[in-house]
Amino acid sequence: MRKKEVSLSVKKKLSKFDRGAVIFCSCLLTLFVAHWLIFYLYANLNSILLAFQKYSPKSHTYEFLKGSHAFDNFKWIFTDMFAGRNIGNYILNGFLYQVTAVVIAFPVSIMFAFIIYKKMPMTGVYKVILFLPSMVSAMVIALLFKYFAERGLLDIFNSMGMKIDKIFYTDGKLDLIILLSYSTFMAMPGSLLVNVGTMSRVPQELIEYGRLEGMTMFQEFIHLTVPMMYPLLQVSCLGIFSGIFGAQGALYPMFAEKAPEQTWSFGYYIFTAVVTDMQSNSMFGYTAAVNLLVGAVSLPIVWGTKKLFDRFDPGAEF
Repeated sequence: MRKKEVSLSVKKKLSKFDRGAVIFCSCLLTLFVAHWLIFYLYANLNSILLAFQKYSPKSHTYEFLKGSHAFDNFKWIFTDMFAGRNIGNYILNGFLYQVTAVVIAFPVSIMFAFIIYKKMPMTGVYKVILFLPSMVSAMVIALLFKYFAERGLLDIFNSMGMKIDKIFYTDGKLDLIILLSYSTFMAMPGSLLVNVGTMSRVPQELIEYGRLEGMTMFQEFIHLTVPMMYPLLQVSCLGIFSGIFGAQGALYPMFAEKAPEQTWSFGYYIFTAVVTDMQSNSMFGYTAAVNLLVGAVSLPIVWGTKKLFDRFDPGAEF
């Protein structure tokens, strides 16, 4: 009888625990589902509908475009692209911001991460140098860099015999090169922690076996570390194509809405168009149509790039 009573009491306690767990998980799931419905589904659905709407100053509401005017926002985009602003250069600049951040900064970040992972000499110095920009506000770093470029770089270039009156707001390409170098430096610490964490997944037993077989540190980096980093490399390269149209670099932190036009990216153009037009609200339909076109163009590019990288995946599993 006592054994039956104990088993019944245990079952009651477990049933109470199960009920509490179900209620707790249900509350959490309800919160996440509500968040998804409001901030993702509703926001994106409203953005899609906004691409076919136009703001009416008289009624202070958005009205659907009717008849032959239903795609006026999309026509506006192609007019800007081929007959208005030089949007092709904006897209190219955004591509350059993304490429320099991945093609240049990512390999350098992997090398520094390997140095930190292997606890080589000067590891602490590299940590401070690379993480210092991340500890300070991005706005402060951008303004300091702008001040250095306008004062320090100007004096350096002039001392080298280059007759330059000012750095920014010129017709040359020097402004873009300076901003690309800044984007490269700022992109390195962003993935450093992830790189070090990924490298730590390589089993120590495998490293020790390689050392017994005469494997050098360079061979360890090429044959053990890099294959483990391939999925991270794949994601980073996919980010090049998915972020072309939204890349801004350090344009807004440095210049707000007044960046030199030769340095504009497409993302900066769309962002400043909305910011400077908040009162009239005339650009919201235009930017919503841009988002739809960007999504339609980016999806096959990203999908094709992923398929290409999957063919060369070494499939390293340690």
